[in-house]
Amino acid sequence: MKFLLSGGTGLIGSTFIKSLNADAEVHILSRDPQRYQSLFPENVKFHKWDGESIGKWRDIIDDQTIIINLAGASIGSKRWTKSRKHVLRSSRIESTRTLVQAISQSKVKVKKFLQISAVGYYGSKIIPEIYNETSQAGDDFLAQLCVDWEAEVKPLLESSISCKILRMGIVFSKDDGVLKRLSTPIKYFIGGYLGTGDQWISWVHIQDVIKAMKFLITEETKETIFNITSPQCVTNYLLTKKIGRVLRKPTFLQIPGFVLKLALGEMSDIVLKGQRVYPANLMQENFKFDHIDLDRTLKDLLPTNSVLSNT
Repeated sequence: MKFLLSGGTGLIGSTFIKSLNADAEVHILSRDPQRYQSLFPENVKFHKWDGESIGKWRDIIDDQTIIINLAGASIGSKRWTKSRKHVLRSSRIESTRTLVQAISQSKVKVKKFLQISAVGYYGSKIIPEIYNETSQAGDDFLAQLCVDWEAEVKPLLESSISCKILRMGIVFSKDDGVLKRLSTPIKYFIGGYLGTGDQWISWVHIQDVIKAMKFLITEETKETIFNITSPQCVTNYLLTKKIGRVLRKPTFLQIPGFVLKLALGEMSDIVLKGQRVYPANLMQENFKFDHIDLDRTLKDLLPTNSVLSNT
């Protein structure tokens, strides 16, 4: 199979590529190819791009190409200043627009196009409503970002090209990401639940992300939009307790909401609010998650060599 990925050096992209057969033809669009080339197998070819303009990489595209657009600056790594918000938007919207334009100019029907989005589409809220793919968008910064992001693939949705939008939940992995950030303070006895702890976290194991991507590549589905989340959401309070139990560390602390707001500003909405999201369309397609049980997931992903009992 032939793949062209933007954002292919990130957590999801690199894990997906490692899961492919050695005979797969893989191309990654990168701003810094030399930095990453040695970290990937020999069958992976890198192509320089800036996320805004079409280059020679467009010649890769043919009717056997599966394009996976994962590009986008990290949402939670820096405070949301005005300039940072611009980076978050441009890194997603411009890169998606460029890929869609490249497909249009190549005058070929690519085999499939997977477009990443996020459950942030539904807005960061504290109400316990359950969201599925038909739920309305929220009205905060992340929600509008996702709305505008997804809108860039509208030309493909209106064409005969098979295009799928993947609204990604919080990805749990042992390599990097949110789970590491949540568990590290607990590991050092300074962790606890955030704010009220009542906020819902729509999580998903990285291996189920990869499985879902391959499912949507190989299967013909009626729906276009898919929530990539475990069917079993969890509150921040319960997740914190479960992490502590696996690490055998105490989790009696509470991190007050006002402290997080002072430290993170508007970005604190990510951790103080949340969404309870259900993968209705995947379930309707009889997709089978391998990692639904949170306790087993945490035992699979977290180190368990600690000796202090949880209190």
